[in-house]
Amino acid sequence: IIINEDWGRLLGYIIGDGHLSAKNHMGISCSTDYPDIIEDVKRLYQAMSLHPFEVKKKSGHVNVLVITKGVDVKATSNHLLAFLRYLNIESRSYMNTKNLCIPDIIWRSPRSVMREFLCGLFETDGTVSAGGSRLSFTTKCYRLAHDVQFALLAFGIAGKLVAKWNKQYAKNYYTVMLCREFCDIFAKELGFISAKKSAELAALIKKPHSNRYKPFDYLNPLALRMAA
Repeated sequence: IIINEDWGRLLGYIIGDGHLSAKNHMGISCSTDYPDIIEDVKRLYQAMSLHPFEVKKKSGHVNVLVITKGVDVKATSNHLLAFLRYLNIESRSYMNTKNLCIPDIIWRSPRSVMREFLCGLFETDGTVSAGGSRLSFTTKCYRLAHDVQFALLAFGIAGKLVAKWNKQYAKNYYTVMLCREFCDIFAKELGFISAKKSAELAALIKKPHSNRYKPFDYLNPLALRMAA
């Protein structure tokens, strides 16, 4: 198996929103708000000679099943599951015990593969703020957040890692935040896959920089500490 750009993007989707079955199938959770992502996931499956199918998610509320916007795009393959477990991605199926990280195979892959991995990952849990002032990636796993922060440096992006307590789940969530300057670089070097998030990012980078804007100094230890 050659880990090419398609594999990079698929692994990004899987680390972000994938789940592995105890039997012989895996799925990637999508939303009907992003039909182009659903089609992209299907395309990636088909490129590996798999036959994707959709399963709409349902939410139960007091004996009433409510159809949500969630869609699982699934594929059946013992070989794919075995390969993902070989890459140490098996724990992704256990939401309460998973210790997510960027797979070692991605670190050892060409820059173009890392790029596609990050594009897929940011498409799952990356967000342009409602005010359109910054871009961020959020996860419940500190190791994954730290990995993403480090990987972004390969593209000239110094993200700031912050922890925020989530009252609902009684645990910290970790966010890699990109200031306005690095949003510009993200749009140039990485970008989003979906039309919706691409439009949000385009609107963000069209806004002028503030009067306090100064280019980031990568050689300034103080600037690097503040970014970290």
